[in-house]
Amino acid sequence: MARKDYCVIRVDGIPRKLFSVEERSGGKSPGDLIVSLAHAEQFHPSDNMGVCSFAPDEAAAIKGQKYSVHRSLKSEHGVNTLKHTLLFADGRPEVTTRTMTFAVKRGEGKFAGLYTAVRPNMREDRYSAPGQLANPIDLGEYDPKLGQLFLSVCVGAPDAKFDVPKSPDFRVVQRRYEHFSVVVVFSFSAEPSDERGLLAHFHTPDPNEIERELQPVVMPLYEGLGALDFVNQFRVYRLQFMMEKAQANMQRYPKLADTISNFLAYGFFGTPRSRAQILELERRRQNLQV
Repeated sequence: MARKDYCVIRVDGIPRKLFSVEERSGGKSPGDLIVSLAHAEQFHPSDNMGVCSFAPDEAAAIKGQKYSVHRSLKSEHGVNTLKHTLLFADGRPEVTTRTMTFAVKRGEGKFAGLYTAVRPNMREDRYSAPGQLANPIDLGEYDPKLGQLFLSVCVGAPDAKFDVPKSPDFRVVQRRYEHFSVVVVFSFSAEPSDERGLLAHFHTPDPNEIERELQPVVMPLYEGLGALDFVNQFRVYRLQFMMEKAQANMQRYPKLADTISNFLAYGFFGTPRSRAQILELERRRQNLQV
Protein backbone atom coordinates (compact mmCIF):
# COMPACT_ATOMS: atom_id res chain seq x y z
CA MET A 1 0.00 0.00 0.00
CA ALA A 2 1.28 3.45 -0.90
CA ARG A 3 2.28 5.65 2.01
CA LYS A 4 0.44 8.97 2.17
CA ASP A 5 1.15 11.80 4.59
CA TYR A 6 -0.74 15.07 4.96
CA CYS A 7 0.85 18.40 5.75
CA VAL A 8 -1.62 20.41 7.83
CA ILE A 9 -2.06 23.67 9.72
CA ARG A 10 -4.65 23.76 12.51
CA VAL A 11 -7.39 26.39 12.73
CA ASP A 12 -9.53 26.28 15.88
CA GLY A 13 -7.97 22.88 16.54
CA ILE A 14 -9.16 21.49 13.19
CA PRO A 15 -6.47 20.32 10.73
CA ARG A 16 -6.52 22.05 7.36
CA LYS A 17 -4.73 20.44 4.43
CA LEU A 18 -1.83 22.25 2.78
CA PHE A 19 -0.64 19.33 0.68
CA SER A 20 -0.26 15.56 0.74
CA VAL A 21 2.78 13.41 -0.03
CA GLU A 22 2.17 9.98 -1.52
CA GLU A 23 5.09 7.57 -1.85
CA ARG A 24 4.42 5.16 -4.69
CA SER A 25 4.84 1.52 -3.74
CA GLY A 26 4.39 -0.21 -7.10
CA GLY A 27 3.90 0.25 -10.80
CA LYS A 28 6.57 1.59 -13.11
CA SER A 29 8.05 4.06 -10.63
CA PRO A 30 8.06 2.78 -7.03
CA GLY A 31 9.54 5.27 -4.62
CA ASP A 32 8.50 8.34 -6.59
CA LEU A 33 6.61 11.00 -4.62
CA ILE A 34 3.38 12.74 -5.59
CA VAL A 35 2.91 16.07 -3.79
CA SER A 36 -0.73 17.14 -4.24
CA LEU A 37 -1.62 20.69 -3.26
CA ALA A 38 -4.75 21.96 -1.56
CA HIS A 39 -5.05 24.24 -4.54
CA ALA A 40 -6.86 27.51 -5.11
CA GLU A 41 -10.30 27.54 -6.70
CA GLN A 42 -9.10 29.58 -9.67
CA PHE A 43 -5.82 30.13 -11.43
CA HIS A 44 -4.93 33.78 -12.01
CA PRO A 45 -1.69 34.14 -14.00
CA SER A 46 -0.72 37.27 -12.05
CA ASP A 47 -1.03 35.35 -8.76
CA ASN A 48 1.25 32.47 -9.73
CA MET A 49 4.83 33.51 -10.28
CA GLY A 50 6.96 31.23 -12.40
CA VAL A 51 4.18 29.85 -14.60
CA CYS A 52 2.68 33.01 -16.10
CA SER A 53 4.08 32.42 -19.57
CA PHE A 54 2.52 28.95 -19.65
CA ALA A 55 -0.90 29.95 -18.33
CA PRO A 56 -4.21 30.99 -19.88
CA ASP A 57 -4.74 34.73 -20.21
CA GLU A 58 -7.91 34.71 -18.12
CA ALA A 59 -8.74 33.13 -14.77
CA ALA A 60 -9.59 29.42 -15.00
CA ALA A 61 -11.09 27.00 -12.49
CA ILE A 62 -8.53 24.50 -11.19
CA LYS A 63 -9.25 20.78 -11.06
CA GLY A 64 -5.96 19.68 -9.53
CA GLN A 65 -2.36 20.73 -8.91
CA LYS A 66 0.54 18.44 -8.07
CA TYR A 67 4.27 17.92 -8.18
CA SER A 68 5.73 14.51 -9.06
CA VAL A 69 9.22 13.86 -7.71
CA HIS A 70 10.85 11.19 -9.86
CA ARG A 71 13.76 8.90 -9.05
CA SER A 72 14.73 9.17 -12.74
CA LEU A 73 16.75 5.96 -12.66
CA LYS A 74 17.52 6.11 -16.39
CA SER A 75 18.69 9.71 -16.46
CA GLU A 76 21.87 9.98 -18.54
CA HIS A 77 22.81 13.19 -16.71
CA GLY A 78 22.26 11.89 -13.17
CA VAL A 79 19.40 14.26 -12.47
CA ASN A 80 16.03 13.88 -10.81
CA THR A 81 13.03 15.33 -12.61
CA LEU A 82 10.47 17.31 -10.60
CA LYS A 83 7.32 17.80 -12.65
CA HIS A 84 4.56 20.31 -11.94
CA THR A 85 1.08 19.61 -13.36
CA LEU A 86 -1.86 22.02 -13.32
CA LEU A 87 -5.25 20.60 -14.35
CA PHE A 88 -8.22 22.76 -15.36
CA ALA A 89 -11.88 22.02 -14.69
CA ASP A 90 -13.06 23.10 -18.14
CA GLY A 91 -11.02 20.45 -19.95
CA ARG A 92 -8.44 22.75 -21.50
CA PRO A 93 -4.94 21.22 -21.86
CA GLU A 94 -3.01 20.80 -18.65
CA VAL A 95 0.00 22.98 -17.93
CA THR A 96 3.27 21.22 -17.09
CA THR A 97 6.72 22.49 -16.20
CA ARG A 98 9.83 20.59 -15.09
CA THR A 99 12.80 21.12 -12.85
CA MET A 100 15.85 18.92 -13.26
CA THR A 101 18.26 18.75 -10.36
CA PHE A 102 21.48 17.12 -9.19
CA ALA A 103 20.61 17.94 -5.58
CA VAL A 104 19.28 14.50 -4.62
CA LYS A 105 21.73 12.09 -6.25
CA ARG A 106 25.04 13.83 -5.61
CA GLY A 107 24.83 13.42 -1.85
CA GLU A 108 26.09 16.92 -1.10
CA GLY A 109 23.27 17.81 1.29
CA LYS A 110 21.57 20.20 -1.13
CA PHE A 111 17.87 20.68 -1.82
CA ALA A 112 15.69 21.48 -4.83
CA GLY A 113 12.69 23.76 -4.42
CA LEU A 114 9.19 22.72 -5.42
CA TYR A 115 7.27 25.89 -4.64
CA THR A 116 6.85 28.89 -2.35
CA ALA A 117 3.42 30.22 -1.38
CA VAL A 118 1.44 32.53 0.85
CA ARG A 119 -1.75 30.74 1.78
CA PRO A 120 -5.24 32.27 1.80
CA ASN A 121 -7.59 31.96 4.77
CA MET A 122 -7.25 28.31 5.78
CA ARG A 123 -10.43 28.38 7.86
CA GLU A 124 -12.49 27.63 4.75
CA ASP A 125 -14.07 24.18 4.73
CA ARG A 126 -12.63 23.39 1.31
CA TYR A 127 -9.26 22.91 3.03
CA SER A 128 -10.56 20.34 5.52
CA ALA A 129 -8.16 17.42 5.96
CA PRO A 130 -9.34 13.80 6.09
CA GLY A 131 -10.29 12.47 9.50
CA GLN A 132 -8.06 10.16 11.54
CA LEU A 133 -4.75 11.49 10.27
CA ALA A 134 -1.82 9.22 11.08
CA ASN A 135 1.43 11.08 11.78
CA PRO A 136 0.71 14.26 9.79
CA ILE A 137 3.33 16.84 8.91
CA ASP A 138 1.90 19.28 11.42
CA LEU A 139 2.76 23.00 11.28
CA GLY A 140 0.84 23.77 14.44
CA GLU A 141 -2.04 26.17 15.08
CA TYR A 142 -2.77 29.68 13.83
CA ASP A 143 -5.63 32.16 13.67
CA PRO A 144 -6.20 33.47 10.10
CA LYS A 145 -7.64 36.69 11.57
CA LEU A 146 -4.25 37.41 13.15
CA GLY A 147 -1.80 36.33 10.47
CA GLN A 148 -0.89 34.88 7.10
CA LEU A 149 0.99 31.63 6.51
CA PHE A 150 4.03 31.65 4.22
CA LEU A 151 5.76 28.40 3.30
CA SER A 152 8.33 26.95 0.94
CA VAL A 153 8.73 23.24 0.11
CA CYS A 154 11.85 21.50 -1.15
CA VAL A 155 13.16 17.96 -1.61
CA GLY A 156 16.54 16.38 -0.99
CA ALA A 157 18.19 13.03 -0.44
CA PRO A 158 16.66 10.87 2.31
CA ASP A 159 19.70 11.37 4.55
CA ALA A 160 20.22 15.06 3.78
CA LYS A 161 20.07 17.16 6.96
CA PHE A 162 18.38 20.53 6.76
CA ASP A 163 20.58 22.12 9.40
CA VAL A 164 20.25 25.88 9.83
CA PRO A 165 20.74 28.15 12.85
CA LYS A 166 17.55 28.79 14.78
CA SER A 167 15.89 32.10 14.02
CA PRO A 168 12.71 33.79 15.30
CA ASP A 169 11.43 34.47 11.76
CA PHE A 170 10.87 30.89 10.53
CA ARG A 171 10.53 27.22 11.48
CA VAL A 172 11.39 23.99 9.67
CA VAL A 173 9.91 20.49 9.51
CA GLN A 174 11.45 17.60 7.59
CA ARG A 175 9.88 14.26 6.67
CA ARG A 176 12.01 11.37 5.35
CA TYR A 177 11.00 8.78 2.76
CA GLU A 178 12.89 5.84 1.25
CA HIS A 179 14.47 7.79 -1.60
CA PHE A 180 13.79 11.44 -0.74
CA SER A 181 13.16 13.83 2.10
CA VAL A 182 10.62 16.65 2.05
CA VAL A 183 11.26 19.92 3.90
CA VAL A 184 8.81 22.70 4.75
CA VAL A 185 10.13 26.11 5.78
CA PHE A 186 7.36 28.35 7.09
CA SER A 187 6.58 31.57 8.89
CA PHE A 188 3.75 33.97 9.65
CA SER A 189 3.04 37.66 9.23
CA ALA A 190 0.72 39.72 11.43
CA GLU A 191 -1.55 40.76 8.56
CA PRO A 192 -4.94 38.98 8.53
CA SER A 193 -5.38 36.27 5.90
CA ASP A 194 -7.71 36.98 3.00
CA GLU A 195 -9.13 34.95 0.13
CA ARG A 196 -6.12 35.44 -2.15
CA GLY A 197 -2.98 33.33 -2.17
CA LEU A 198 0.19 33.52 -4.23
CA LEU A 199 2.44 30.74 -5.50
CA ALA A 200 5.82 30.57 -7.23
CA HIS A 201 7.71 27.57 -8.45
CA PHE A 202 10.83 26.87 -10.43
CA HIS A 203 11.63 25.18 -13.72
CA THR A 204 14.79 24.46 -15.69
CA PRO A 205 15.44 23.66 -19.37
CA ASP A 206 16.28 20.14 -20.50
CA PRO A 207 20.09 19.69 -20.27
CA ASN A 208 20.09 18.33 -23.83
CA GLU A 209 18.62 21.61 -25.08
CA ILE A 210 21.24 23.93 -23.57
CA GLU A 211 23.63 25.41 -26.10
CA ARG A 212 27.28 24.73 -25.25
CA GLU A 213 28.20 28.38 -24.78
CA LEU A 214 25.33 28.84 -22.31
CA GLN A 215 26.12 25.81 -20.15
CA PRO A 216 28.43 27.67 -17.69
CA VAL A 217 25.59 30.11 -17.01
CA VAL A 218 22.66 27.69 -16.91
CA MET A 219 24.09 24.55 -15.31
CA PRO A 220 24.36 26.03 -11.76
CA LEU A 221 20.54 26.11 -11.76
CA TYR A 222 20.59 22.32 -11.52
CA GLU A 223 22.87 22.17 -8.47
CA GLY A 224 20.24 22.87 -5.83
CA LEU A 225 20.76 24.96 -2.69
CA GLY A 226 22.21 24.36 0.72
CA ALA A 227 19.78 24.62 3.63
CA LEU A 228 20.69 28.19 4.61
CA ASP A 229 20.63 29.37 0.99
CA PHE A 230 17.17 27.86 0.61
CA VAL A 231 15.96 29.68 3.73
CA ASN A 232 17.34 32.95 2.39
CA GLN A 233 15.61 32.34 -0.93
CA PHE A 234 12.38 31.77 1.01
CA ARG A 235 12.92 35.08 2.80
CA VAL A 236 13.20 36.90 -0.52
CA TYR A 237 10.04 35.32 -1.95
CA ARG A 238 7.92 35.86 1.15
CA LEU A 239 8.88 39.55 1.27
CA GLN A 240 8.00 39.90 -2.40
CA PHE A 241 4.67 38.16 -1.78
CA MET A 242 3.96 40.38 1.22
CA MET A 243 4.69 43.54 -0.75
CA GLU A 244 2.51 42.42 -3.67
CA LYS A 245 -0.43 41.64 -1.39
CA ALA A 246 0.02 44.89 0.54
CA GLN A 247 0.01 46.93 -2.66
CA ALA A 248 -3.14 45.17 -3.89
CA ASN A 249 -4.90 45.65 -0.53
CA MET A 250 -3.97 49.33 -0.39
CA GLN A 251 -5.59 49.83 -3.78
CA ARG A 252 -8.64 47.87 -2.68
CA TYR A 253 -8.93 49.51 0.77
CA PRO A 254 -7.23 52.94 0.49
CA LYS A 255 -8.52 54.08 3.90
CA LEU A 256 -6.57 51.21 5.51
CA ALA A 257 -3.24 52.06 3.85
CA ASP A 258 -1.58 53.11 7.14
CA THR A 259 -2.72 49.93 8.90
CA ILE A 260 -1.45 47.77 6.04
CA SER A 261 1.91 49.59 6.15
CA ASN A 262 2.14 48.80 9.85
CA PHE A 263 1.75 45.08 9.15
CA LEU A 264 4.71 45.32 6.77
CA ALA A 265 6.78 46.91 9.53
CA TYR A 266 6.10 44.04 11.95
CA GLY A 267 7.94 41.54 9.74
CA PHE A 268 7.74 37.74 10.02
CA PHE A 269 7.57 35.23 12.87
CA GLY A 270 8.28 31.55 13.31
CA THR A 271 5.21 31.22 15.53
CA PRO A 272 1.90 33.09 15.10
CA ARG A 273 1.41 36.27 17.09
CA SER A 274 -1.51 36.69 19.50
CA ARG A 275 -3.64 39.84 19.48
CA ALA A 276 -1.82 41.07 22.59
CA GLN A 277 1.56 40.51 20.95
CA ILE A 278 0.49 42.42 17.83
CA LEU A 279 -0.66 45.34 19.98
CA GLU A 280 2.72 45.29 21.72
CA LEU A 281 4.48 45.41 18.34
CA GLU A 282 2.43 48.47 17.45
CA ARG A 283 3.24 50.14 20.75
CA ARG A 284 6.96 49.61 20.16
CA ARG A 285 6.70 50.88 16.57
CA GLN A 286 5.01 54.07 17.75
CA ASN A 287 7.66 54.60 20.45
CA LEU A 288 10.40 54.37 17.82
CA GLN A 289 8.72 57.16 15.85
CA VAL A 290 8.59 59.53 18.78
